[in-house]
Amino acid sequence: GITNGSSFITPGAGGAMFVLNVSSRTSSGGQSPTLDITVQAKNPATTAWFDLPGAAFTQTTTSTNTQVLVVHPSIPNDSGTGFRRRPGPTPRVLRWQATAQNLDSGGGQPGTYEFTIGGTYIP
Repeated sequence: GITNGSSFITPGAGGAMFVLNVSSRTSSGGQSPTLDITVQAKNPATTAWFDLPGAAFTQTTTSTNTQVLVVHPSIPNDSGTGFRRRPGPTPRVLRWQATAQNLDSGGGQPGTYEFTIGGTYIP
């Protein structure tokens, strides 16, 4: 399923750093759960949300995982697996969106992910 985080306003910040901490994953017979988390921005003209290009954590397939994602106009691009960087401006209103897949094995106990996402502004 898809879960949207709360929106927040970047108060004139040049960028932001996000930290993902996956603390647990459960699955039962035949499941191979995955978790994808992207950073989204709000279009100020239409209020629609869109994925910020290149601003996504590496797909999670394990029960524990910690990753860092930095969005800032003055850094080089790096699409590594534990520390990712996305150059470019930081929109004023952001949120994260999580998409979990392959959580049901067809009648078994549904799989789950437990995670937290924190963030800080970068001048």
